[in-house]
Amino acid sequence: MRTLIILLSLSLSLPAPAETVKKQATTVIEVWTRAPGDHSAGGVQKLHRARVDVRSLKPTEKKLFDLQYQKKLGMKVVPLRAVLDKADTRRGDTLLLHFENGMIIPLPNDPAVLDKVDAHIAIDVRAPDASWRKELPYAIRHDDVTVDPAPIVFGQNKVVVEKGFLPGLIAESGEYFTPWRHCDSLTGIEVVDGNAYRSQYEVLGQASAAAKHGAKVFVSACMYCHSVRDVGATYGWDFMLPYPLHEHKKPRALYEHVTVEKALAADKGLMMPTQHNIQKRDVAGLQAWSKEVHQAGASPNYQPKR
Repeated sequence: MRTLIILLSLSLSLPAPAETVKKQATTVIEVWTRAPGDHSAGGVQKLHRARVDVRSLKPTEKKLFDLQYQKKLGMKVVPLRAVLDKADTRRGDTLLLHFENGMIIPLPNDPAVLDKVDAHIAIDVRAPDASWRKELPYAIRHDDVTVDPAPIVFGQNKVVVEKGFLPGLIAESGEYFTPWRHCDSLTGIEVVDGNAYRSQYEVLGQASAAAKHGAKVFVSACMYCHSVRDVGATYGWDFMLPYPLHEHKKPRALYEHVTVEKALAADKGLMMPTQHNIQKRDVAGLQAWSKEVHQAGASPNYQPKR
């Protein structure tokens, strides 16, 4: 009964997308290669920059199932592969998809993997009266007992995937959690050396076995929304600044925060999606990793292979 009341109240009170947040009115995607160096505080030097207008790639009309909408819609779409083909992506084995809300989703720069993900970029949607509209519907996230009070509002594009599959996830199928359900409009694609990029989140110097495991948990479950010393995604809070994770959340509180659905999430405006598959040893690893990264006092520079 409580769930029904929450759903009904939200459905009646949700603001229109234009009133919720101002989004970019563009279908241009920037593609670039990350330069070596210290990229904390957003100081990324962009090399080999290209700007690709999705509308210039002759979108096709398709009826696709969308993971975020949880239904099929008629849409005008361009395959993500078509955008990549218009830019130079040869200088890295990993693609970082940047979204307007600050999320970053990494994808292997591998044709076989990209075909399996089968991502499209939608720019128009078929309305109930059969006309084409540029205003993409907004999406509502929900778990079994909670509904996110803030709908996902899109600009003039959205990434469309059918399944939650993503290489590198702690559970690749996306059955328990997938960032595809939470991203908004795609703004850029960054080409990087995957190992060098992930190394920025590791302990600088000798690390314990627990901390090494914690670093793997971070990049497989947390990095899509969170950063470390201003390196990475900006949708969630930074795991080191202004104070480190292990000081912000004790092990039990962190475990419950990640794995237990919050019945009052709508009332409190909580955005953290539930990840049922995170184990206590994973949380212990995150705690150890946080302590050792904090003690090291710096993040490794991004140094791709030459």
